[in-house]
Amino acid sequence: MDSHLAVEQQENTPRVLQGFHILRSIAMLMVFYCDMPSIPALRQLMTPLPFKSSQAGAIAVSLFFVISGYAMAYNHADESFSTWQEWVRTLWNRLSKFYPTAVIVVCLSLPLAFVGGFRERLSPISVLANLTLLQAWHLSWNLSGVVWFLSVLAFCYACYPFLAKLFRETPIPFQIALIATFWAVGIVGNWFIPGSSDFFKAFPPYRIYEFASGVALCLASSYPLKETPHSRHWLEPKRCILVAGIAWFIMIVCLQRLVPKVSHVAFYTIWTPGSIAIVKAMSYPKIALRKNAVSRIITLLSGVSFSFYMFHQVSLRYAHVGLHLLRREESLPLSIAAVFCVFFATLAFSELYNRRALAVMTRKVRGFNPFEKVEA
Repeated sequence: MDSHLAVEQQENTPRVLQGFHILRSIAMLMVFYCDMPSIPALRQLMTPLPFKSSQAGAIAVSLFFVISGYAMAYNHADESFSTWQEWVRTLWNRLSKFYPTAVIVVCLSLPLAFVGGFRERLSPISVLANLTLLQAWHLSWNLSGVVWFLSVLAFCYACYPFLAKLFRETPIPFQIALIATFWAVGIVGNWFIPGSSDFFKAFPPYRIYEFASGVALCLASSYPLKETPHSRHWLEPKRCILVAGIAWFIMIVCLQRLVPKVSHVAFYTIWTPGSIAIVKAMSYPKIALRKNAVSRIITLLSGVSFSFYMFHQVSLRYAHVGLHLLRREESLPLSIAAVFCVFFATLAFSELYNRRALAVMTRKVRGFNPFEKVEA
């Protein structure tokens, strides 16, 4: 999801998986599409559309979790984490990349708790849970619509050494069976417990299986997929896997329209097989972005995807408040204009934020790491 949580170029891993730039860019746009109905007039406009905004958001989050697991294993494949001090140092450095931003978003979300329908959730416990990235452990603690993702991701990062050791020492069939079992728990559980989809969306011990899927994909081989030299055959493995992943998404979207019951069964986890297939296909190291305008746009969107993801929803909610104060909530032209303004303003702010503030705040947080002395 974010440039910090995604694959970074390392000295011992010179390859950059540029296919993930494409995935992060598309997922970022899907998340924005998901949250556009925050504006009431757009909610009415988008309701009849065949591709629901909620479906777009669920697919994007699923992709982000799998990519994050793959990136974590890719960046730390040669590390054994033989001591707990070594792991605490690495975990602290990872968290320092997004924790300051999470605090800012939580603070920006507090005023909206009084106008966004979350007044009953605003309490000292919920604020503390959000500031300590524990809000995903209880549904009523979530004040921001996006920080829960980081709450789950922090838990996944903490569990990474155990996941890496498990997948290095167990056969691949066992890994597949384990991940499939976790996935099935959400499907079966939601079938017999109606309305529990939100629980499976955010509960860290359950949602870790998507992160684990990314870890397993990366550790399964030193290079993702082979390709016949000078071959562009449409039956190449990576293309078949990519088509299979897209086909899974299309199948579920169509099935949810034809069979309403499907829409209520593990909504946030039913997309996982498609996410795993697409991430596997796009992890192919020879996928390269060409030097053209489209590639530059993709690289830009990928680079700001984390900051954009964190700030876009709170910006949309403030736009909603503005329309409400102007008594123009039902104005479709003003709502569309507001969404365009929020999109481009958040995009520009995210680029500036990455360059000016994020690196400084990350360095400051890392400076408190008791296991690593950071140079000024």
